[in-house]
Amino acid sequence: MTGLPEIPDAFDASRDLLATRDLAAPLPRLWAAWTDPAQLPLWWGPKGFHCETKEIDLRHGGQWRFTMVGPDGTRYENRVRYLAMIPQAQIDYVIDDDGAGMVCFGARARFSATGTGSRVEMHSRFDSPATLLDMERFRAREGLASTLACLATFLDGA
Repeated sequence: MTGLPEIPDAFDASRDLLATRDLAAPLPRLWAAWTDPAQLPLWWGPKGFHCETKEIDLRHGGQWRFTMVGPDGTRYENRVRYLAMIPQAQIDYVIDDDGAGMVCFGARARFSATGTGSRVEMHSRFDSPATLLDMERFRAREGLASTLACLATFLDGA
């Protein structure tokens, strides 16, 4: 697949966002929250947002098309394209606005077991430092942390 954004590996502070969260849930439960079409839309996004799914195929080569609806009713079109999946270890994906002209960026989620549960690391890479700065003006860093908090709440209640 050419023309897609770069998937992050090593951290580049000039154009990457990175968030990590330790969770009480075991690794298989965390993996299911990311790969079960019935679960992912229930927690994805910052606090106060919800997802309306149009299409969901959570496998290598699949995509998830959805509208993220903000607390004020603002609707944000999204598409996640899944480029690689290593069970209970890693998901590589690309996020865009499903054709509306927003920034498209590459991302990698890594999963690991810990002594008490599991850990998820979400790593997003933008095409330039200027794009990262633009995304930070929209509170992307806070949104990423809030998304992981929503995941933790979901896993605690499941």
